[in-house]
Amino acid sequence: MKAKIKIRNLSAWYGKRQVLRDINLEIPENSVTAIIGPSGGGKSTLLRCINRTHELKRGAKVSGSILIDDTDIYKVNPIEVRKKIGFVFQKPNPFPNMSVYDNVAVGLRVNGVKDEKEIQSLVEEALVKVNLWNEVKDRLSFLAIKLSGGQQQRLCIARAIVLEPEVVLMDEPTSALDYFSMIAIENLIKKISFEHTVVLSTHNIQQAARVSDYIAFIYSGQIIEYGDTKTMLLNPKDEIIKEYLAEL
Repeated sequence: MKAKIKIRNLSAWYGKRQVLRDINLEIPENSVTAIIGPSGGGKSTLLRCINRTHELKRGAKVSGSILIDDTDIYKVNPIEVRKKIGFVFQKPNPFPNMSVYDNVAVGLRVNGVKDEKEIQSLVEEALVKVNLWNEVKDRLSFLAIKLSGGQQQRLCIARAIVLEPEVVLMDEPTSALDYFSMIAIENLIKKISFEHTVVLSTHNIQQAARVSDYIAFIYSGQIIEYGDTKTMLLNPKDEIIKEYLAEL
C-alpha cells in the first residue's frame, strides 16, 4: 500500500532528555497502525511529533523528518499541518461551555466556513459518521459535558474528522471508557480508516489485535519491530517483544 506518512531518522527531546531515537517508519494510507509498547516508551511523543504539538512544550526539540504525501511537515507552517491532522486524546475533552453542536462546528468556523447551512450539513454528517446523530439530534443545544463518557469521546472524534483531515491520531482513546463504549469506539476506528489514515497508541494488545492492520512496537524511544498485525502478534522476531507479549 502507498505510504501516507514517512518518518525518517526522527529523534525528540524534552530538554536534555531524549525520548525518541532515530525512528524510521512508513505508515500506509487508509489503514490503522497501532503503536504499542511499555509505558514511557515514547508512544505519545511520537504522535505529538506527527502533528507538531511536541514542539509546543518548553525545551522540546526534534531532528529528522516526517513526510505526509512526500511533503516534509517540518518545512511548512505548523498551523497548516494541524489542519490536516485530527487528534483524539486519552480522555474525552469536549469544550465544557459549548453545546454538542458547537463542539463540532467550532473548527469549521475557525477555519473560515461562514455559511450556516453548510456548517449544519457538515456537523450532521460528522455526527452520523461516528454513530452519534440519532442519540443527540434532539439535544444539539445541550452542553456536551452532559453526554456520557462514550458519547463524549465519539463527539471528540466527530470534532476531529469534520474538517476531513488526511490523518487521525488517537492517543489511548478508550482507556477512560467502559467496555461497551470501548467496543463502540473500536468499531468506529475501523470505519473511519476507510477515509482517513489512523495512527493509534494503545497499551491494550487485544485492542491492537482487533482494530489495527499494522503494529509498531516502541521500546525506550526506538522502533524495535514493525509489521502486519497478525505477524507481529503471532510471530514476532525480537525477544523484547516476545517477553512483553508473554507478560500480558
